[in-house]
Amino acid sequence: ENKDNLGVELKVTVIERLLEISSVVNQANRNFIFGTSLDKILTTLGTEVEVKYNDGTDGKAQVDWFAPDFVAGKAGAYTFTGVLTPAAQASNPNGIEASVVVNIDKKNVVSIEQLVAITDVYGKPFSAIELPTSVMVTYNDLSKEEILVLWNEADYLATTLNEQTINGVLQLSEEISNTNAIAPFIKVNLQKDIESVAVLPAVEIPYGTPFTTLALPGI
Repeated sequence: ENKDNLGVELKVTVIERLLEISSVVNQANRNFIFGTSLDKILTTLGTEVEVKYNDGTDGKAQVDWFAPDFVAGKAGAYTFTGVLTPAAQASNPNGIEASVVVNIDKKNVVSIEQLVAITDVYGKPFSAIELPTSVMVTYNDLSKEEILVLWNEADYLATTLNEQTINGVLQLSEEISNTNAIAPFIKVNLQKDIESVAVLPAVEIPYGTPFTTLALPGI
């Protein structure tokens, strides 16, 4: 019996259930030119990623990227992993992480400095021609470098007086590409060299003979 009509008051606090991150979206591979710094890569990747929650809605989460295997100045594919910090109304109970493959492209040759033509002696063997051992190339990042070159001996004719072109092949390292197959070349001109001059017999002429009247031998 409750003669005084006493009641019980119960306060209930409803705690809103946090959204759970179910996946990270838009994790496409990223490409960077050779020489791109780690800071530049991290800036491009950004500090936020788009995520999908367990109720099908979309949102964003803060991300902290790291790539322990990244080597500056070396081309290749590197996996960048991102540790997520969920938004205030979300959680990440499964420890889902972001992941992006970063491709550092090789330096690519875009041009070769034109070489000055060579003039040498007719009949000279290929091994004695003083061809340059390297050429200056320009890369797609506009940097320049001297690259060793191997010249094609088959292009050389020691017994021709016509201008000839000797083609070469760039000796590239693993960090360099040449997608346009740009090749060096050099022009070579051979000239015959005078080895001796015939001795002409002496000619006796009267004293005072003008030069214009001298009967000198012609060609």
